[in-house]
Amino acid sequence: MLILSLLWVVLGLLIGALANAAKLRPATWVHGRWLGMLGLGALTALLGGWLGTWVLGTLFATAT
Repeated sequence: MLILSLLWVVLGLLIGALANAAKLRPATWVHGRWLGMLGLGALTALLGGWLGTWVLGTLFATAT
């Protein structure tokens, strides 16, 4: 479960970095925009992975 959680955090960081490159962050964020987007991506991926594990089990959590 620890390895899955780390995988989800890394995937979230990559998605956050991609969103930063595409300039998809909210315009109202003044300070720490790029860092906030990385954190938001990591947190969202981690929560989504845990929710997927709770609903579907560890075998299908990452795929969903």
